[in-house]
Amino acid sequence: MNNMVNTRRGFTLIELLITMVVLAIVASIAIPSFVTVMKNNRSVMLSEEFVGALQLARAEAVKRSRLVSVCASNDGSSCVGDWSDGFIVVVDGAASESADAVSIGAATDVLKVWDSLGDDADISAPADVTFLRYTSTGRLAQVGSPPFVFTTKVTGCKGGAKTLSIGLAGSLSVTQADCN
Repeated sequence: MNNMVNTRRGFTLIELLITMVVLAIVASIAIPSFVTVMKNNRSVMLSEEFVGALQLARAEAVKRSRLVSVCASNDGSSCVGDWSDGFIVVVDGAASESADAVSIGAATDVLKVWDSLGDDADISAPADVTFLRYTSTGRLAQVGSPPFVFTTKVTGCKGGAKTLSIGLAGSLSVTQADCN
């Protein structure tokens, strides 16, 4: 009496194919949603980086009792380029608060560098604002018509864009903006 029960364990080819089809359908629904979440997160991160640069410049101006500026920079060492090309925080050697340009002396005057933000990232600024200069009291030196409004966003975001308004007192407010 050899009653061997032959139980086979595993998946049949049909079960495996059905599982793969179900996974493909779920992935096709989830992946576009995940891309949107990633773009929104990147857009929020972009605004936080820019806010961090402004806060660093203001704090260093007060700490050093000197002019400190944030300016657009495409090379990390001079104030040339578009805000989306990157930006730097520098100890400003300008002779006065009302100087028309940022004066960078030694390489040690550059406090921090933010590189290019990528092709899909954008920081839009008023046309006449190429830099923001903070004084030793933490207020913003007059470089245009305040408040200065910057918008940060990533192409294709659905809700992560931010508008940053900077007043002459150096105060900063961040609000939600439209990604279009």
